[in-house]
Amino acid sequence: MKFADGKIWKVIAANSMKKITDDVACLAFLNGGDAAAQAVVIGMHQMENTLLEFDVGRSAFGFSCSLGLVNASCGDFQTKP
Repeated sequence: MKFADGKIWKVIAANSMKKITDDVACLAFLNGGDAAAQAVVIGMHQMENTLLEFDVGRSAFGFSCSLGLVNASCGDFQTKP
């Protein structure tokens, strides 16, 4: 996904396919249909193991690369309430 400022969020293969059985995998995308006015463009499966930052005050959104690419996961980070 390319944003207006030129930054690109790459969805890697692991986040674009969902394993259903040992022999079956499906694309993890859903057609929002013709009437989808406020559709979620990025689903939970695509966001797995990606750090996200929502700065509502500045209307800004930040993201990391897929943590799997750097041998990490979201469980490796401590969060504050």
